[in-house]
Amino acid sequence: MKNIKFIKVVVLAIIFLFVGAGILPTLGGTVIEKTSSTAIGSNGYIQDLIDNASAGETIYIPGGIYYENIVINKSISLIGEDKDNTIIDGNGNGYVVYIIADWVNISRFTIRNGRFAGIKILNTDYNTITENIISDNNNGIILEVGNFYNKIIDNTITSNNGTDLSLGSSHHNIIKNNTMSSNNGCGISLHLSKSNTIIGNTISNKKYGIYLGGSSNNNISGNTLSKNTYGIYLRFYRIFGGFQPSQKNNILRNNFLGYRQHMFCGGDCSNKWNENYWNRPRSLPKIIIGLFFIDFFGILHRPIVIPGFNIDRHPAEELYDIGG
Repeated sequence: MKNIKFIKVVVLAIIFLFVGAGILPTLGGTVIEKTSSTAIGSNGYIQDLIDNASAGETIYIPGGIYYENIVINKSISLIGEDKDNTIIDGNGNGYVVYIIADWVNISRFTIRNGRFAGIKILNTDYNTITENIISDNNNGIILEVGNFYNKIIDNTITSNNGTDLSLGSSHHNIIKNNTMSSNNGCGISLHLSKSNTIIGNTISNKKYGIYLGGSSNNNISGNTLSKNTYGIYLRFYRIFGGFQPSQKNNILRNNFLGYRQHMFCGGDCSNKWNENYWNRPRSLPKIIIGLFFIDFFGILHRPIVIPGFNIDRHPAEELYDIGG
């Protein structure tokens, strides 16, 4: 009898230990979170968690360095413990994070050392990339081919060789409160992309702060563009049968600081500039000198380049307080 009581005590003690460690499975419900209590830096650790997750789950990753190139092909949330210390390192290969599913959330990571890019989002919608450090890649984030309603918010995207954030044929996305600096490439680049919102970003020390190629109806407001060769560069995009201009963009209440030139090109260049701060207080309209590329409805082999200008009729007299 004493032996039976002793065995029962030992079993109960073991059960309480498991409960305290949080590793007993939940009974009678669906597990919607996957966690790990120890940092593991071996190849395939994060990818294995992704592969074994179900759509809708949240995966928490503890601090550590993970040498992986991961593919996310289901709707999950991937959350790091701390963006400074939870690091996904692509080891100089491919894309560090490759998203090919809708409704993916990635937060609180350092994503670095990708040969092509830190993050690539391909033909997917409603993804959120927030509170990450994306650095030391060839490019920072690439949205390519038919991406709609994605959010890129509160990231530090820096020290990448090429473009920090590139959108190709991607529409209705929100790019907000990101900080981009420290290379001679491009901050934000849009190609054949429409109706995107670019707001509250801080972009400095680039050749191009924001580059638009054949992109129209975008809202560019409340950004600080400083010490770039070109603050905003608007240009046509060569397409079959002619050239697609960048036009009907709303460029409102931005800070332009320490720039050399703002050059805009393409078609009729009918963009709206209003209430921007141009390096110093101004009460008179600001003339924005640039070039027009005229192609006569695509019948010319090369467009004709002529001097031109746009006007900010109500420039700001005070610098805007814009957070990055």
